Amino acid sequence: NISQNRTPFIIVSHYVGLSIPALDSFLKTEHMEDNYIGKNTLVGVYGNFRSLGFDLPKPVLCEFAKFHNIDTNVYTALRRYVEDFGYLGMLGICWLLGFFYTLFYNRIKYHESTPFAIIAYAIFCHPLFTFSQDEGFLSAFVNSYGISVIILLFLLIRVLIRIR
Repeated sequence: NISQNRTPFIIVSHYVGLSIPALDSFLKTEHMEDNYIGKNTLVGVYGNFRSLGFDLPKPVLCEFAKFHNIDTNVYTALRRYVEDFGYLGMLGICWLLGFFYTLFYNRIKYHESTPFAIIAYAIFCHPLFTFSQDEGFLSAFVNSYGISVIILLFLLIRVLIRIR
């Protein structure tokens, strides 16, 4: 709520600045293990299987952490990775993301700067910028949406090149 004491600047600064303390709070508490791998990050995959009739859990919001009368449920991507895959899984995913983005960037920079490659990189690199707020790569692109974006982007560029 915006008020005299909570200006839009204060609200945005809390949103941006509380993710690391919230992650710290999450990591200091014990959590029950879950039988579902990737329940927080592979929501698109779970949604696809639910639409096929499988009885799988729906995604839920992260619990809120309270700091000096301010609530937040923003925990960084690391929180979801740790909860879904454990510490080793989180390290592996971060390594794979770093490897993938570096490989993709270097491919564009040194070898192939086609319009398709540049636009695809621009679309898929947004999770790098939101990593400190929430997970964006697995939940957004490892599903039918990500595949359809790539296919539609490829077809659109092919059509535009032929028209030109």
